[in-house]
Amino acid sequence: MRTFRKSFLSLLIASLRFYYLKLRFPSSFHPKGIGLIGKNTRVYLSGGQLYLQRKVFFSQDSFIDIKGEVRIGTHCTFNDSLRLVAHKSIVIGDYVIVAAHVSIFDHDHAYTLRDSELIFDEYVQGAVQIGNHVWIGEKATILKGVTIGDNVIIGAGSVVTQNIPANCIAAGNPAKIIRAIE
Repeated sequence: MRTFRKSFLSLLIASLRFYYLKLRFPSSFHPKGIGLIGKNTRVYLSGGQLYLQRKVFFSQDSFIDIKGEVRIGTHCTFNDSLRLVAHKSIVIGDYVIVAAHVSIFDHDHAYTLRDSELIFDEYVQGAVQIGNHVWIGEKATILKGVTIGDNVIIGAGSVVTQNIPANCIAAGNPAKIIRAIE
């Protein structure tokens, strides 16, 4: 997994991006400590609330769109090209590592067929909860209404459509428990 370069200048710029968010969204962005935001990361707080604990790092080229509420714990790392879209609620625990190109959505689209035309009928929402000490592999997708327990590894390329209990490894499309972690 790729993280920030350790040069002083890149860390300074990443922390300035973090503080810019604090100035831009004073009533919606609630950090408890310092964090870093990589280049080309877009954050939209469209009436939503973003609560961050200490040491939260978003790498580059990420897209974060919050219309609901997102709470992220301490020591969380989100690598390149994260897509985090919340219409209702996403809660992420402490010490979570998210690899590159991961998508986390708490909603999907509702459609109906009217007069032989496909019509968009709004969104179907379901809160997402991710426990502590979770590792999510590259290109995984977490969908609405899912709860992932503590101490879980989600395999690369997995699509999580149902709850995953604590202390296990899950992978596949749809993600299934591969084995327990003892």
